[in-house]
Parts: sequence; C-alpha cells; structure tokens
Amino acid sequence: MLYDLFEDKTNNPSNAHFRLHNHDDYEIYMFFEGDAKYVVEEKNYSLEPGDIIVIRKHQMHRVFHSSPIPYHRFVLMVSPEFFVENNCPEYEEQFTNPLAGADNKISAEIVHSSGLYDAFMRIKKYSDDFKAPDSPVVKAAIIEFLYLINNIRSFSV
Repeated sequence: MLYDLFEDKTNNPSNAHFRLHNHDDYEIYMFFEGDAKYVVEEKNYSLEPGDIIVIRKHQMHRVFHSSPIPYHRFVLMVSPEFFVENNCPEYEEQFTNPLAGADNKISAEIVHSSGLYDAFMRIKKYSDDFKAPDSPVVKAAIIEFLYLINNIRSFSV
C-alpha cells in the first residue's frame, strides 16, 4: 500500500497500548484530543489539538498519555514509493533531508495558517467518500498535503 489513513478514538487510553516503535514508511500524526505528549527519538513534544508530528523512516516514537481522558488522533502513513509513483519526489525532502536539529512538530498555529488542517480534512473526507484505495482524488489531496508540509521550512516546538 502506498498510503494508509486511520483514526483512533479511545475513551480511556493506556500507555501499555502505545509502545516505542518505528516504521519503514513516513508517519504523519495529527492530534485532536487528549492529555498526551509525543516522544520521537529523545525529544518530547507537548501536544495541543491541531498539532502535527512528522515521523521520518526508522525514527523511534510513541505517544505517552499523561491522564486517562479521551484521546483522538489521525495517522497518515506514506511509503517512499508514493513519491516516486506520483511524480513528486521533491515533496519527500522534508522526510529525507531534515535540517540539522530539525523538530518533528508542526504547531497547531502553523497547521491552521498554512492550510495543512484544511488539506488534512479533505484527505479524510475524500477517504470517507471514495472507499477505493487508489482513488485519484484521495491521492491528489495527499499530494497537496505533502506539498504544504514541504513548504514549511522549520517545524516549531
């Protein structure tokens, strides 16, 4: 699969279900609700609704719940092959060539002001509307989203 989108809503999250792990794909995590922080390698990021965490291939990461209040997130997984198959290798730059000491978090303020939030919600809507895994409109929305991420040169803590 070149991409996958999933949602997680948990009323009483347990840290036992969210262990340190990594992937061969890129993960884009959008936080909507909860009392949590995100750990990527050795960096801890506090989370506010609307924050995005960008996880590069093979980076160790996990969410840590500070309290058992309801938790809600979306995760978009994108394989490196997605960029090749959709003729947009330049949008992979933010994942493969991060600036030295680059952060993984895009603050909710930047997510909203850059159009990332609206683009993400289009991905979700089109994924719900078009259940076919290779829907061109879903791919187009993902490409737009990746384009917007690529245009943000520095992520903020």
